[in-house]
Amino acid sequence: MVTASRHCKQPGRVLSLVLKHIEKFDIRVDGIGMHMLAAACAEANDAASAQKFLGMILKGKQQHLGKEVNVVDCSQLCKALLSSGDLDGAMEVLDAMVERWGVQPNAQFCTVLLAGCSEAAALPQGKRVHALILKNRIPINDFLGAALITLYSKGGDLDSAMDVFTQIRTSTPGLSVWNAIIGAHVKLGLAKEAISLFDDSSQRGWLRIISQSPRC
Repeated sequence: MVTASRHCKQPGRVLSLVLKHIEKFDIRVDGIGMHMLAAACAEANDAASAQKFLGMILKGKQQHLGKEVNVVDCSQLCKALLSSGDLDGAMEVLDAMVERWGVQPNAQFCTVLLAGCSEAAALPQGKRVHALILKNRIPINDFLGAALITLYSKGGDLDSAMDVFTQIRTSTPGLSVWNAIIGAHVKLGLAKEAISLFDDSSQRGWLRIISQSPRC
């Protein structure tokens, strides 16, 4: 049923029903079923089903799935949870993957989680994710770098945002990174610094700058 609903691009229609039947009839979900359920939750932005499924894995009769969970599943669950602003649930996934499941986070997972932290203006949680990135020596690609810069700029910590940008600048930052650091300066009213950064870049980003520039 889940597979059929995903092919029809309507995964949310059957998720709650499937999870209800899993509990009612004490169905033991296997690894493939778990991967499909996690993906369906993300595709449907179904935070309620994601939270229910997460509870079944952590505390219910599906705890055996802890051996099957991978980083993609964790990213999918976090995406679904964050679709309704459930940052606590997403951080619970982080705790479980690191402390219980032995799953190593990657750049994609951290990018998803940092976006949720930024949206919730949760700088302490975002710093925790950043510390995890450094501890696990996760390579900071453009998307992850932009997510870190956005986190710190929204939290009013421009120095940390610039530290991230400086580290990335040793390579070749992409447009998303330039947009993030330029936007960070513009939001704080530092128009001259923003223009200077733009001049230093070889990227095209004038529309982004104009749209965020303070009115004269």
